[in-house]
Amino acid sequence: MANKKKKQEEKEEEKSPLWEAIKVIAGNSAKCLHPRELKAMYRSGFEKRMYLASVLANPIAFYYLTHNKYFVCDFGIEYYVVVTFLGYFVEKGIIKTFMQNNNVAIAKKKTWRDIPKSQPLERLKMILSDMGAGAWYQKTIDSDVEIRHFFKCSMNPVKLEKACNDLEHKLELRKNSLTVSNSKGLTIFAIAKESKKVYKLDDIVAKNPERPAGTLPFVLGVNYSTGDIVIEDLLNGCKHLLIVGKTRSGKSTTLEAVIESLMYWNANISWYMLDFNESAFVKYENFANVKFIESDFESVIEAMRNFNQIYHERKKMFREAGVINISEYNEKNTNNPMPYIVFVVDEANSFLEEFNSKEFERIDPYMKMYTKKGLKYGMITIQAAQRSQDTDYPIAWKSQMSVMVHNLKLLIDAQCATQDLEIARKALKLDIGEFYLILNSGEEAIKMKACFRKTKTADELYKILKAGYSKNGFEEKNHGNNTKNQDENKENKIEIRLEK
Repeated sequence: MANKKKKQEEKEEEKSPLWEAIKVIAGNSAKCLHPRELKAMYRSGFEKRMYLASVLANPIAFYYLTHNKYFVCDFGIEYYVVVTFLGYFVEKGIIKTFMQNNNVAIAKKKTWRDIPKSQPLERLKMILSDMGAGAWYQKTIDSDVEIRHFFKCSMNPVKLEKACNDLEHKLELRKNSLTVSNSKGLTIFAIAKESKKVYKLDDIVAKNPERPAGTLPFVLGVNYSTGDIVIEDLLNGCKHLLIVGKTRSGKSTTLEAVIESLMYWNANISWYMLDFNESAFVKYENFANVKFIESDFESVIEAMRNFNQIYHERKKMFREAGVINISEYNEKNTNNPMPYIVFVVDEANSFLEEFNSKEFERIDPYMKMYTKKGLKYGMITIQAAQRSQDTDYPIAWKSQMSVMVHNLKLLIDAQCATQDLEIARKALKLDIGEFYLILNSGEEAIKMKACFRKTKTADELYKILKAGYSKNGFEEKNHGNNTKNQDENKENKIEIRLEK
């Protein structure tokens, strides 16, 4: 009974349009149809089996079909259907006969492995195509530190970011040298160059002996993408600074570059330094423009009271002078400008670690006032910390600061610092001295690199600052009330030393 049923099915199959098409193909007398005609036939409801047979009747279509699945998929037919019928034709021996009659050779499909390592862009295009990312290449930007390839991708950027390790392997890149980001509708594949240029702070200031424009200019770092030196204004371009990073992430180098470039270009600053480890600022102990704050509670609370007193005195002076900020006040008092106050703290997590809750509650209101209202009165703070979680660093202070995020141990720390999960994940992969800059909350993070600092004995910039700010050459009693002539003398002294 079963054999009879099988024979009946075979007879019906021989009468089907598919079998008729196969016989035509085998006889090599089929009409070659243009792919557009085939597509029209398929859309008009032509039977899928007959459609596929017609494709196979076209030598050109057959050639693409047998080595490139996407040719057929573009017509709307599913790949598994193709595989099914190709298997059927192989079984019947028809494909072999057709190839012999038409001298058709099936070419091997080109893969990303066939593209040399020296052509990473072409290989990347092939990989994205194999992934089905729907990637359309836009442009490439080459800089000193990395090459960025811009694509329009239909695939979710998060999925592409998760595939970073696989992409690195296929592109034969070193670990953590590829980053994937999304900006303005474009997916950016950034490949870090192996030989990274080293930027030295000494060289930067030597090339800029003239004071840059701005109220309090300083070297912020190097833009990772463009290689441009970024000179920012501490009073107007950014807010108070918070530098976060784990041990040996480069945050101390960044902090020193900020301090010393500020000192180099701005003599009218009174510095107050608090180091809970009591070692980071030892190099400035003979600087007449620097006052040190001991790390015990009584010394810290006394400094807070002094800052509060200065704040109220300046507030009264501004009201009497009819000005709203320190810039306007100094424009009216060019012969006796008001000094800027910069309060620097290293290991700032110690505010919550070293002091008990009652002691911190006494410090907190002063620092909230300082960070929230101090800028217009020329009172700025620069702080460095290893952690940025709300339990480790006061959120009210952090909300008023520009943040420089170096490599951190924990994702939660990076997320609290950046307020962006995507950037936080990337921050965990930063090399020593690299950081993300967020000038204002909600703004796009900029990848930066700190300037290289030499040792104290071989640091020319430090030697210049030490000589210029020594207690013999820069009287402490006059600092904070420097005349215009004193500022000019200070700048001239530095210029002369640089020329030598």
